[in-house]
Amino acid sequence: MVTKEDVESFFAENKAKGDCDFDKEQVWGYYFLDVGKARLIKLSNHFKSIGYRIVDIYRAEMEVDFLPDEFYLLIEKQERHDVESLHNRNVAFYELVKQKGILDYDGFDYKIVNK
Repeated sequence: MVTKEDVESFFAENKAKGDCDFDKEQVWGYYFLDVGKARLIKLSNHFKSIGYRIVDIYRAEMEVDFLPDEFYLLIEKQERHDVESLHNRNVAFYELVKQKGILDYDGFDYKIVNK
């Protein structure tokens, strides 16, 4: 689970590197994990309807071959975040996967679009 402290550390470390201006919009990616694709496809339709770009649903690399197939859904949205807004987004996504019966919200990343 991504905690608020994790988000604070993420911002502090990336600001210290100086390679990203978080006062500007960036492309944020969010990852969801489930067994099979069916619920992820339904979830992707939900996200598409509220303005997210669906990047891909792809097979997770498995450490043990006999486990059921797990898949990731990657969505993106260009937006601005600070510690509070990204933490709130993470909390909302954890609640959403719980409501929808999805295995896990697996975190976020970003792409620099403005320097």
